[in-house]
Amino acid sequence: MHNLGMVVIDEQHRFGVAQRQALMSKAGHMPHLLSMTATPIPRSLQLTLYGELDVSVIKHKPYTDLPIKTKIVNLNQRKKLYIDSLNELEKGHQVFIVVP
Repeated sequence: MHNLGMVVIDEQHRFGVAQRQALMSKAGHMPHLLSMTATPIPRSLQLTLYGELDVSVIKHKPYTDLPIKTKIVNLNQRKKLYIDSLNELEKGHQVFIVVP
């Protein structure tokens, strides 16, 4: 959490103000935040209207020649996942770890 730079939140209505504050207190700063939702949320609409949130529209996925590798890892393999992820980052590659 100490170097957390970006958080992606799907289904924003399940991630409220208290969760954001807890995230900020763990990270020590507020990381970049991308909230996604298909449900119009009154508070989010208000924040957008008054300039606190920006709207981004993703029309298509990014172009890349490289294949995307997706792996499902159980808890017993978590340490290996972190080691493999660090190795990939050292090579200049990107790693996204998605957790529920």
